[in-house]
Amino acid sequence: MIQEKKTEPTAYLDIEKLEKQFAGKPNLLDVLKQEFASLQETLLPEMQSAFAKGNLQSLKDLAHTLKGNAALIGAVLVQELSQNIEIDARNANQDALYDKIEQLPPSFQQTLAYLDEVSVS
Repeated sequence: MIQEKKTEPTAYLDIEKLEKQFAGKPNLLDVLKQEFASLQETLLPEMQSAFAKGNLQSLKDLAHTLKGNAALIGAVLVQELSQNIEIDARNANQDALYDKIEQLPPSFQQTLAYLDEVSVS
């Protein structure tokens, strides 16, 4: 039987950064986790809509916002995808955008799952 390879949390999160940045501030981390999670319901649909409408300027701006939020919470994969979406939107690279827009929701979801496991004291 073939076992599916489980992706390590470090592919999604900079755990060392989180521990340093939020040591002694677990409540702040919890607030930021909630705010980041809310982006799944607001920002991701806005990005998908902007892409579907061909509004690349709006998509670029939304990706920039997500990139900053992801950086704040140490969400390295979401940050990288957002940065690449921002660049591809700026360059009107529709084919590359489609792939990255499709990758974003599951990557975001997995990041949230790993964030739930992170605790600092």
